[in-house]
This record gives sequence, C-alpha cells and structure tokens, in this order.
Amino acid sequence: MKLKIGDLELNSNIILAPMAGFSDTSFRQIIRSFSKDALVCTEMISSEALEWNKSQDICQSEEIEKPISYQLSGHPTEYL
Repeated sequence: MKLKIGDLELNSNIILAPMAGFSDTSFRQIIRSFSKDALVCTEMISSEALEWNKSQDICQSEEIEKPISYQLSGHPTEYL
C-alpha cells in the first residue's frame, strides 16, 4: 500500500514513531537497513530547543535516512 503526504509518495504505510532517547541517527539508519520504504522520524524536538540551540544541529540526519520526518513540540508562538 502506498502512502502519499503532499508531494512525497512512499511505497509503504509504515512510519517510525518519534521516541525520545531512541530515534537518533544510528537507530534510524538501522531501521532503514531493514526497510527502504518506511518513513523514519527523528526524536521529538521542542521548539524551545530549536531556539536555544541555534548553533547546534539538533535536526542532524544522514542521506541514507531520507526521506525523514521531524516532529516538533511546543506551544510558545514566538518559537514557531
């Protein structure tokens, strides 16, 4: 079954859930080695962390992980 999200069409309807402490780049690459079609997701990223860590790349990913999704959390509108 294919899954379409905007312009992205995947050959699978499997999406890796964001899991704090687990969904780092190494884990995503392991998942990718078992499934070329699943959509992987980073750990949940807070909007505050993005604002505070502008100099650090907390959204880091490798080419092998693509396509990749990011789940952002937070409520302060000044960070969104």
